[in-house]
Amino acid sequence: MTTRNSEAVSAFSGFFQSIPPAFEIPKKIARSDTATKIYERVIDKLGISEGSSHTVFSCQSQDQIKTQKVRNVLFHNGLLDPATKGSWTLTEKGMIAVAFRLLDDAREVHEIEDEVLSTSVGETASDSAFHQQILENDPENLTALKYFLKLNRHDESAAGEWFVKLIHATIKRDFQSAVHLVRDYYPKHLRLLSGDILFRIGVEFYRYADYQKARLCLELAADKEGTWQHKALLILSRTWEALGNQERAIVILLDLLEQKPDKLFRLQAFGRLRILKESQLENLQDLTMAA
Repeated sequence: MTTRNSEAVSAFSGFFQSIPPAFEIPKKIARSDTATKIYERVIDKLGISEGSSHTVFSCQSQDQIKTQKVRNVLFHNGLLDPATKGSWTLTEKGMIAVAFRLLDDAREVHEIEDEVLSTSVGETASDSAFHQQILENDPENLTALKYFLKLNRHDESAAGEWFVKLIHATIKRDFQSAVHLVRDYYPKHLRLLSGDILFRIGVEFYRYADYQKARLCLELAADKEGTWQHKALLILSRTWEALGNQERAIVILLDLLEQKPDKLFRLQAFGRLRILKESQLENLQDLTMAA
């Protein structure tokens, strides 16, 4: 992604917010819904079969140059079908990205509802004793861990400890559920997670074009010592590219090379630097010609 596409990246979120009729769905999202359920609902709402792409709307923008930049960014990240012309056609990855963004919007609403509910209901000592007994017999019981995480939501230190326990227990059962949990609480408690977990979750966010969450997870992972550090920096560089900040991507690659990584990572970093430098030169030539 080049600097010329930076304004297109800023329109990335706005693109998803403008898709009809998929974004009528947030009004109907239930507290128990997952991204998978929402994804299935998006497919049903748009009237298509799973695994296929779907034309969301035809583009008739008067600003054709800006429109093309936005389309190029979405194509580059695998969210639009590059085979289509004159329309915006979501790939399956694009529809999954839509589902995740719907889930984020719904979570904010439910957090407010939970705060109102807690003031009138409260938690009882008997409930705590019951869930504590469960953990004595099953230290990784997800229901009990979630209970204590919610119970301590106003105590950041205690909540962080329960969050870490819940993440570790969840990963052993289903990694995707752990990713959803991080998404639900983002950016809370991230710094308490281990580097390898942050790296794996950051890569998952990157895969589905959730670049801001990927950026933070990968930055935190790269700051923690471990075998994942150099790979985290490589993917972090690509994340900054996707966010439209080519200069920052170059800085990350140079930082990686200063750490004298293994030959494989060194070659990948040099290769990416060459591509970015060539892209910067093309941009400079374009600006010179325009002048």
